[in-house]
Amino acid sequence: MDWLSIVAAAICGGLASGLVALLLGRGENSGGIRAGVVLAGLLGAGLAHQLLDPEIQIMRMKRELAKQPAMRAIKQYDADTYETVLAELKDGVRQHKSQAAIIEAAGSQVAQLTLDRLPRASDAAAVAYLQVMVDQMRALDGENCYRFLFPARGSHLEVVRALPEELKRREQVALAEVVRIAHVAPRDVPTVDDVRAPMIKIYTGLSEEFGPRVRLLETGGSLGADHATVCKLYTSIFARIAEMPEDQGGPIFRYLVKTMNGQRAKKRPY
Repeated sequence: MDWLSIVAAAICGGLASGLVALLLGRGENSGGIRAGVVLAGLLGAGLAHQLLDPEIQIMRMKRELAKQPAMRAIKQYDADTYETVLAELKDGVRQHKSQAAIIEAAGSQVAQLTLDRLPRASDAAAVAYLQVMVDQMRALDGENCYRFLFPARGSHLEVVRALPEELKRREQVALAEVVRIAHVAPRDVPTVDDVRAPMIKIYTGLSEEFGPRVRLLETGGSLGADHATVCKLYTSIFARIAEMPEDQGGPIFRYLVKTMNGQRAKKRPY
């Protein structure tokens, strides 16, 4: 089984949700979705450019980011990443970029930070973050769950709108703790020898539960895949890890993220 492609899809799904949750939220009085850069959804509709001065948008955006637990933690424990995210957001607003483009540019910075920090977070923090991802997948119907795991460009905005607000808040808190604990008390990164046996046990359990359908873990993102079954498989595999004792599930998740991040680094041109 290609564990790395599986964890990559789920991490990207969870991170994308978290990133949009950083920038999208629910206004206290508006009753609708809003974001730091997107004021009452106007930017996404191309209207904010006409109605609001970019500097006013940036000022409001900074106030919104200050309310987000994850962004506060990033600002405190990784100021360089925070400033880069802020610069991407400012640039997007000033250049009248689309909502999706702004979130993608700024979000990639937070995504990479999360991938860097998760392997050195505590087992408790890693499992708490993973559990939120599992609960997010469970909260979505089959089609939205599939889009969450295998997003088309810009599609996460609609998927995240389908998530309960409580899950968005929980991911904020979980990500903030990952960033904090990996900075103040970094753990050693698990090795393959630490996780090989429990990973085999998980796959055996999946095979017993899903039978031949377990092969969809290797081809889940392909054209014509059964979206509902793929989502059940991904949810099951990560639920099994999250339900393990923290000193077993935590190392598995941290190892997978570390290995995936290493492969990503080899592909980056710098």
